[in-house]
Amino acid sequence: MNEEDEAFNEIERQAAQRKEAVRAAINKSAPTYFTDQHAISMELRDYFAAKAMQALIDNDGLFFEIPTQAYAIADAMLKAREA
Repeated sequence: MNEEDEAFNEIERQAAQRKEAVRAAINKSAPTYFTDQHAISMELRDYFAAKAMQALIDNDGLFFEIPTQAYAIADAMLKAREA
């Protein structure tokens, strides 16, 4: 086996590991939130971040900062729930 084949095999092995990690994350039991027509399984943090992201977009937030800001808001919401 030459060096190129070994590199290709390593890339395939890493891709398989990533796929397995994604499958494990998807199969992890997460709470389900219901919308009008769909059931969505996600962590509460993700749900809060999605709601915060909507508000940030509606208020003309800077697109590249919105995900970071949304999760910071979600983390603050989770912390407030613990108090």
